[in-house]
Amino acid sequence: MKFKTFVNDQKLLLEFSKYNISHLISIRAIPLIPSMMERLGFVDDNADVYHLTNIKELSTLKQNQNTRNQISAFTKGGPELQRLPSQVNILVKLRGRSIIEGTSDIWSLVDTKGRRWLDQTHRVPGNKLSFNINGILQKLFRTFDIQFIDNEKEKDISNIKAPELKQRIDSLPQSKQVKFYREYLRAMENYLNRGYKDLVDYLEKASDLSYNEIIFSHFNILYVQSIDFTSEHITKEIENLGLVDRGVITIKEIIKIKKEK
Repeated sequence: MKFKTFVNDQKLLLEFSKYNISHLISIRAIPLIPSMMERLGFVDDNADVYHLTNIKELSTLKQNQNTRNQISAFTKGGPELQRLPSQVNILVKLRGRSIIEGTSDIWSLVDTKGRRWLDQTHRVPGNKLSFNINGILQKLFRTFDIQFIDNEKEKDISNIKAPELKQRIDSLPQSKQVKFYREYLRAMENYLNRGYKDLVDYLEKASDLSYNEIIFSHFNILYVQSIDFTSEHITKEIENLGLVDRGVITIKEIIKIKKEK
């Protein structure tokens, strides 16, 4: 197996897992809070995108119309989309709110409440985002008097691996954990207001995968298409959901999708 294929397969498996907030903070992830992204100028309220799913999940997608629930979408296809682990058989065209967009896959992870975060250390270790987020965490650990396992209070946090950081955050009382999360979000937005270019640079260089990733919400389903083949069961389910059925599209056609101008 080629390394690029291996990395992509690991990414696709991560995509369908959910993580608690202390883990996401410990890996220096960036929360994609819609209000924050809007203030930073990333939000587009009238975007058209594509989303891959399967017929079993189509009803859930319909239920999520016009809600804040976030999904991963794309406007540019690529051969890696053939290896999604969710056994996709439906392509959905959506119109709604783009929260943030990358030129390739931006390595988003989902927390336990369905919100998306950027795992910016996964592909680009040592970048400016990582450096500055380490600074944020260093200050927060001092503010909340969090000591490391070896009790070195002033230890350089950039050298501490995620599992120990998570353990230290989880050791806080619940009320302090909530305050810690809020302060992390506040500090992150303050930094991104100054380090806007650092985030833009990441979005342009996050990966070398062929397709792009857009975090999407508040959407409406324009139409659906079956991938490669259809069946009486699939067409009946689409009809029962009251969705527009555009017939069959091949995976080769999906791979060639390009962003509309």
